[in-house]
Amino acid sequence: MKFNWFSYSHETGFELHETEEMARLTAQECLDAYIDDAGSEQYSEEIDSVCYGKVNGRATEKPTGEVINDYGDYIADYVLERTSDD
Repeated sequence: MKFNWFSYSHETGFELHETEEMARLTAQECLDAYIDDAGSEQYSEEIDSVCYGKVNGRATEKPTGEVINDYGDYIADYVLERTSDD
């Protein structure tokens, strides 16, 4: 599974999604919850935190090839790599 989309709100935090549609729907649900919670009162300032978008890159493990014990554990580095446009 490729989770190349995300949604975010102050209330729910950062969530990864497989499709743009799921990211948008989740963000819309968060927005609707803020609106419902406000009722006739003023909107929470946190409503501005609701967003969704595409993940352009992520941390990827790069083994160095150096095995450190008999169990096969190894040393690894992490680098940021662009995600594919798929």
